[in-house]
Amino acid sequence: MDAFPPIPEHSFNFLHFDNLEDQMRTQTVLKDVYGCIKSLIPEHQVTVKDTGKLESKCEIFVENLRREDIRITFLGDIAREFDMERVKQLSPPVLAVFTGLRLTKFQERVTAATTGHSCIMINPDIPIANECKAEFSKAGDKVKSTFQTATAEEMIDKTTKSVFELNTLDPDIYMNKTVYCTASILQFPVHNGWWYRGCSKCFKQLKQTQDTGELICPKHDVQIAVPCYKVYVTIRDDNNQATLILMGRQAEQLFGINCQNLVNKRLYPT
Repeated sequence: MDAFPPIPEHSFNFLHFDNLEDQMRTQTVLKDVYGCIKSLIPEHQVTVKDTGKLESKCEIFVENLRREDIRITFLGDIAREFDMERVKQLSPPVLAVFTGLRLTKFQERVTAATTGHSCIMINPDIPIANECKAEFSKAGDKVKSTFQTATAEEMIDKTTKSVFELNTLDPDIYMNKTVYCTASILQFPVHNGWWYRGCSKCFKQLKQTQDTGELICPKHDVQIAVPCYKVYVTIRDDNNQATLILMGRQAEQLFGINCQNLVNKRLYPT
């Protein structure tokens, strides 16, 4: 008789980041997410709104394979007990599973918070780990994968630029920095369409082979095409204009619908 296969050590039901908002509306079950830890806000004291008492809080920002991020907030005992110094000492990329999360919305973005049932596993040996390690270990990703521990005050102190300043920024210097700009949307200029056929696993643009016409992903070979946003938008303030590209989660937030639904279910391919 053949030997039984080994019993899995872990079992998760991971959510794609673009499904978090839908799950938030009907969260009868606590949620699990997986991704690469990108930055940390160490433990600090905050005032609890309902009681007025001080409580410990720390935050972790995690990215998925689409380079979308989510903020995970630790409160109370789990914030005090989580060993951030150990995580910071690990060689990047550092991958993590966060289970038993409660989803909320803050400043129009879905965020996650730990509960009394949450568990955090650092670098667990699960099938998706190898793909994530390959994605977050690229030569150009080294700076982004290093931990930049920020204080709460530094996170609030956002770098806001005018549209003129946005046009003059050095891309090499600001490649891994977040820049904020307040402006109005002027128009959506057409540049070879507003969506592309992406890989169902990594969402990179698929290339069509000349001999067979199949759609190929450089990382995952032949793949089923998934519609993905690539929208050009012209913004302006009182003095200048600039053209931006909206992709992924940011475009979905602006239009209130994911690209696959818009193209396939609502029949708007053009």
